Order: sequence, then structure tokens, then C-alpha cells
Amino acid sequence: MKRMDSVFVNAAFICLSLLIVVLGFRIHQLKELVDEIRPRPRVGEWVPTYPASTLDGSPVTLGDPQGRLQVFYFFSPACPVCKEMESQIAAIHQRIVDSGELVEMYGVSAVPADMLRGYVAEGQSRYPVVQLESRKMVSLMQVHSVPTMIVVDREGIVQWAHVGPVDDAVEQTLDAILSIEQPHLLHGDN
Repeated sequence: MKRMDSVFVNAAFICLSLLIVVLGFRIHQLKELVDEIRPRPRVGEWVPTYPASTLDGSPVTLGDPQGRLQVFYFFSPACPVCKEMESQIAAIHQRIVDSGELVEMYGVSAVPADMLRGYVAEGQSRYPVVQLESRKMVSLMQVHSVPTMIVVDREGIVQWAHVGPVDDAVEQTLDAILSIEQPHLLHGDN
């Protein structure tokens, strides 16, 4: 009888282990499916214009570049990945400034202004930062996770979008941002 119980327990353990493996695989498949259908900035679509101001009070209109392009880097001071990427994002901004191109770059966040000011005061941000007072604009731009980077042309059309870390592809991203000369030449990775 004990041998029968032992066989039964072993069989149940094997079945449960197999079930756990199958469930883990299915969860992985579902996560991939969610990533595919999650709304995100789409290349070729217009972004809404949004009057705002940087934390230092300078007026800007998001989605209406004064030059050739606008680059939006959506982030949150509470995002550990955003914090890790900060030096790479600062390097992108500096390279844009040094290039002399008519490209504007803004950090964009929907967190309270005092939190953003603390982030900037800590030296975490070395580029102009815009605080969106409501999440409406973030949703209208289809930004549902941070970090997200979007490049908008002078017509307000998304030319490139990237969701997630860009640290491994900073040079490629930067070259892509600076090489856009006509609408719809760059397809991005969305």
C-alpha cells in the first residue's frame, strides 16, 4: 500500500510539474500577444499639438516643431530603467545640440511638477523637461509605458518611435533621428 501511495505521489508531482511548465509557457505567449496589441505611438500618424511649458517656464508646443523635428522622451523619475538610461539620453540631447540641426528635444512626464523639479535638481536631467498636467496628452500620443522615445516631423507626424530602453542602440537611434530629412523615410521599431 505504501508503494502504491508513493507511486501516486510521484505521478501527481510529475503532473503538477508539467502543468507549471505549460502554464509558464502560456503566460510567456500571452505577454508577447499583449505587447503586440498594446497601443503605442505609430509611425505615420499625427500627434496632437499641446501647448505646455518647460519646468523653467519656457513656452513650447508639443507636436508642432519650430524646427525640423521634435524628439520626445517620455519618462518617470520613479522608473529605474529611465534612471539607468539618463546618461545615454543626455548624450543624445547633447549630440543633437552639437549637430546644429533644427531639432528640439524634450523630456516629457506626467508626474507632479515638484517631483520633476527634484529630479532635475539632482542633476538627473540635462535637457528641457515638460510636465504634462494630465495624462490625457500621454494617452493621445499612445504612450502607455516608459521609457518611450518619439520623433515628430514639422508636420506633426510620428517618424520614429521606440518603447523601452535605448541604451544598446543610442548611436543608431541618434543617427536615425538626425538623418530624417523627409516625412516617412524612417520606419522605426514600433
